[in-house]
Amino acid sequence: MNVDHLGDIVVFELADLDEVEALTRCVQTHWPVWAAAHHAAGYVLGVDLSAAPEDLAPLLRRVSEWAAELRLPRVAFRLDGRCYMLLPPERAPDTAAF
Repeated sequence: MNVDHLGDIVVFELADLDEVEALTRCVQTHWPVWAAAHHAAGYVLGVDLSAAPEDLAPLLRRVSEWAAELRLPRVAFRLDGRCYMLLPPERAPDTAAF
């Protein structure tokens, strides 16, 4: 599937259907989404930002937090024909109260 021409669509590449379903639940209340089988490497989930392109940063923050909750090391995504890696936020080190 060629997704390089989609413009205002952010396309996340996910390993399995469980990740697709979980990320869909995470973002679908704020943005329109669609999912498709991609190839042997996994699935893609598209998020449509055409109605509000300024929502890119909030979307990426939400996906980053979701990835951290699932302990995913990274999430690949495509935007404007380029591929990027989204890393979950670093977990703050545990600090003990003295």
